[in-house]
Amino acid sequence: MIVKILGSGGYHPTETRHTTCVMIPEYGIVLDAGTAFFRVGENLATDHLAVLLSHAHLDHVTGLTYVFDIFQNNLQQNNINVYGRADHLQAVEKTLFSQPFFSAKPSMLFNPVVAQREFSLKNGIRVLAKENNHPGGSLGYRLTFPNGKIVVYLTDTIASEADVDFARDADLLLHECYAKEKERDFALATGHSWPSSVYDLAAKAGVKQLALIHLNPSHNLPDPFGEKDLSVTKKRIIANDNLTLSV
Repeated sequence: MIVKILGSGGYHPTETRHTTCVMIPEYGIVLDAGTAFFRVGENLATDHLAVLLSHAHLDHVTGLTYVFDIFQNNLQQNNINVYGRADHLQAVEKTLFSQPFFSAKPSMLFNPVVAQREFSLKNGIRVLAKENNHPGGSLGYRLTFPNGKIVVYLTDTIASEADVDFARDADLLLHECYAKEKERDFALATGHSWPSSVYDLAAKAGVKQLALIHLNPSHNLPDPFGEKDLSVTKKRIIANDNLTLSV
């Protein structure tokens, strides 16, 4: 199974990183619809699409407005299902797709998600959501595939031991890492994570592969953390746009 990091950044796009968007083409699954959502079309491998939103901040949803160009003749718009918190979906539907912001409303189905209540996608994929520690709220997702593979997606959250069971034995953990090690106070105040906190979570959960996503656009590239942080996160992958991971 292939997981593609279409967008690896947070807050705003840069010349090298678009905002967060992860795709599992084989199953038509997209995790968040950041500015990298325009790349979904070239990776489309199904006649349906399930978009799982962590929350409604603009760097995670603005890509939903790109659907007319992306899909055109490749996908019926009524085969697009968007999942997320009920209040966040309502905000997207009534604000992002209101006339003052966007001229046309695409034909999407909005599906409210309840934390800790498992639901199913096409092809027998089971999804469990959890509430993250982030101002305004955010959802994390644990996806279990028919072949037993597990992908866990946690962004816009503070990594902690409270997430160990949720990430337990994941074949791939996609976790935000917006702050540098020395920016812990900033991270705690804004609901984000720093390298050692994410690595500690991954180690305790026994994940097989860790990719750091939702990186701060103001940090230097290609390694946004620096030599000091490398020592505590040496077993992780710093995601870049268009990175392909095998699970």
